[in-house]
Amino acid sequence: MASLNRVLIIGNLGRDPEMKTDALAVCSVATTERWLDKQSDEWKSKTEWHNLKAWRYAAEKLMRCEKGWTVYVEGKIVTDKWTDQEGNDKERVSIDVQDVKVVAKPQAAAKVDADDEMPF
Repeated sequence: MASLNRVLIIGNLGRDPEMKTDALAVCSVATTERWLDKQSDEWKSKTEWHNLKAWRYAAEKLMRCEKGWTVYVEGKIVTDKWTDQEGNDKERVSIDVQDVKVVAKPQAAAKVDADDEMPF
């Protein structure tokens, strides 16, 4: 039977991307789910953080992005396994980025000086 490892995410970058090697950029992206709790009649939300690893061309594209930007990420889920210095087995799940596109950049807050004339 065939299988598919494909991830599509739209979320906000949690920090500026960082180059780890000549070809590897890393970052994290947050996705937030919102729903109306029927019992309390209040809006609830849950944020998931996803680790991104981008190689070569995708790394170049990711490095043009900044913290807070909303991005569309395509990739696959990968699990890195290693043993730390104390002999403990460690595991980290991340997204191996194949493409990234900017969806939105945050708007700069408009400053209004109290001495400025208001346009209305």
